[in-house]
Amino acid sequence: MKGKHKDRRLLLQMVVLAIFTVAILWLTEARRQPGVSENAAYGAGSAGESAAYSAVPGGEADEPDSVWELADRPPVYTGRPFIRLRNDEPFFSEDERKAAAEDFEAGADGSASFFSSGVPVFQPLDERGRCGPALMAVGAETMAAGEREPISEIQPSGWMQAEYEGIDGGYLYHRCHLIGYQLCGISADERNLITGTRYLNITGMQPWEDWVAEYVSRTGRHVLYRVTPVFEGQNAVASGVLLEAEGVEDDTFRFCVFCYNVQPGIRIDYRTGASAEENSVSGMADGSVYAAADENAPVYILNTNSGKFHRPDCDAAQEIAWRNRIEWIRGREDLCELGYSPCGSCRP
Repeated sequence: MKGKHKDRRLLLQMVVLAIFTVAILWLTEARRQPGVSENAAYGAGSAGESAAYSAVPGGEADEPDSVWELADRPPVYTGRPFIRLRNDEPFFSEDERKAAAEDFEAGADGSASFFSSGVPVFQPLDERGRCGPALMAVGAETMAAGEREPISEIQPSGWMQAEYEGIDGGYLYHRCHLIGYQLCGISADERNLITGTRYLNITGMQPWEDWVAEYVSRTGRHVLYRVTPVFEGQNAVASGVLLEAEGVEDDTFRFCVFCYNVQPGIRIDYRTGASAEENSVSGMADGSVYAAADENAPVYILNTNSGKFHRPDCDAAQEIAWRNRIEWIRGREDLCELGYSPCGSCRP
């Protein structure tokens, strides 16, 4: 009998140890995410704060069904470098997933313009010289092996460089790679470079690119990765970029985020790329931006349809349609000046 009890205790200890190990591995992977880690490059505070600011808007029925629907009205910038969409479920089609799973070979009918041997798929520039989506299956074998070649000869659409004292490095715009150089090793391809602010390039996109690079290097696995610049109407400068990623061998690695092409404190004319300093929140309705957000301000949820603002835990806030929902971290006075009124139920 003593032997049986000893065996049961040993088995129980092994089960507890296994559960503990799995929990530690899950937490370790979760903290690598740019939207979770306290040390993320965009400078968020605690993990709970990050989650609150990157909450998925609306319910599933209210979220965009396609990238093109997202392009009709990109999420409005409210002070954070990105917003997570669709519970991090990318827009990839089953054909795209299948192509990635088949060692980067396109479908048997040859009709899909996917990738081959880890080579990125870039779209031709449109009639206004603007980039389209860039798609790639990223792996350790696709990573850059050397220093990046010069890209100064490329002039992306909307390239009207300007210098401001308040920007680290001085210059407003970067030539932003859609598929980051570290992931594909391709430097000066005009189909892969857009006019992007320093804030977009360094604070918005780079943490996610770094996470993909770290994952494929650590695991030896591959990631289906797509970056779509979102241009409103005939604008020469993108309002932002949609980043989608999904593990090929393990689809639990995934994200779907929209990164804003803004620079706090600077107003941008997205039609041309012209810019100017901005010291107030006026003019937000036209899609330009904007004074820097107050990091210490409380979070409010706006309903652009009703003109009300709510606390994040308000029941009415959970029912706001994706297209009408904004997460706001500026002051309450600014909201009132813009014509919003507090919800009568949650009384923010």
